Amino acid sequence: MAKLSNFVAVKNGIITIAAGLTVTSSLLEIAMFATPVGWVVAIGIGLTVGYFAAVTGDVIGRSLATEAYDLVLA
Repeated sequence: MAKLSNFVAVKNGIITIAAGLTVTSSLLEIAMFATPVGWVVAIGIGLTVGYFAAVTGDVIGRSLATEAYDLVLA
């Protein structure tokens, strides 16, 4: 029975550490985006994600258009 209680204590400790890290990282993110440097980082992240979304959409769109064109006219 002692082994089960040790397991539960370790599991609860891991959950507590994970929750603490999540709260700490959330507070750090809020503090970071409240500064001018944080805004630059946020804008950079937004531009990067937007660029890669556009490139991915372009590749998929070209592929689908090529397949449709070959299917209809082949």
